[in-house]
Amino acid sequence: MTANRGSSATAEHDSDEATLAVVAHSLMASMTVLEAGIATLRTSWDRLEDGQKGQILDAVITRTGFLRGMLEDLVRGMPPDTVALLDSLGGPISL
Repeated sequence: MTANRGSSATAEHDSDEATLAVVAHSLMASMTVLEAGIATLRTSWDRLEDGQKGQILDAVITRTGFLRGMLEDLVRGMPPDTVALLDSLGGPISL
């Protein structure tokens, strides 16, 4: 039975690592979209047509909402003491 518990723990660890990798990739990809969009607006504002500006802003808004949702999901999974600490630091934490 010890070997069985070991393989179960290994599988759980692998699953946790896979989940962390997916979350990290999603966060980094979203940050890349935000950074690129904002940088494009800053450096090319006068050359962009209104429709292009709107598309970039829509992408920024969409990704910001996605990030907020992911972070809220992460906070929901935290221990209550950690959530209370985050809340005490200020800023909106609305779950």
